[in-house]
Amino acid sequence: MAQVIYADDAFHPVDVELEERYISESERLKKERKELLDERRKLKKDKIELEKQLSEYAVRKKLDEKMMSSQKQLFEKKFKILELELQKLAEEKARLEKEKNFYKAVNDNLEGEKNTDPAEVRMLFRGIDNLKDLKKRYKELIKIFHPDNVNGDTSVLQEINRQFDELKSKY
Repeated sequence: MAQVIYADDAFHPVDVELEERYISESERLKKERKELLDERRKLKKDKIELEKQLSEYAVRKKLDEKMMSSQKQLFEKKFKILELELQKLAEEKARLEKEKNFYKAVNDNLEGEKNTDPAEVRMLFRGIDNLKDLKKRYKELIKIFHPDNVNGDTSVLQEINRQFDELKSKY
């Protein structure tokens, strides 16, 4: 049953239950508003934190990209050096193989016959086109054919000296 309240000397019936519901609803809405405001503040903080993390990530990403780029350049330089050294090794191997075959052929020719004719000695100086190479080949041949060596022979050494003098005057 509704209770009647008199105010201002006028008759105003007010439903107390309705007023209590109004007050409780008002309090509930105030509480809900406060919770929403708190949540809004929290979301703003989260947004700021997220933006901070995003900017830090962008900086780290940029630094990592620079580091990767410099490491890639370093790797490419090292790889190029390795390629050049491998190429030099291959050339050196080919040169040594050619020299080995040359000395083997010389040794095979000398084992067969001790008396070498001038044509065979001229073959020892084949491929020489300057004085520097001539002197180098001459020293190598002297080491091989000197009479004090096992394969040494005086006649061959004399022919080498004669061919050397001939070619030396030519260059």
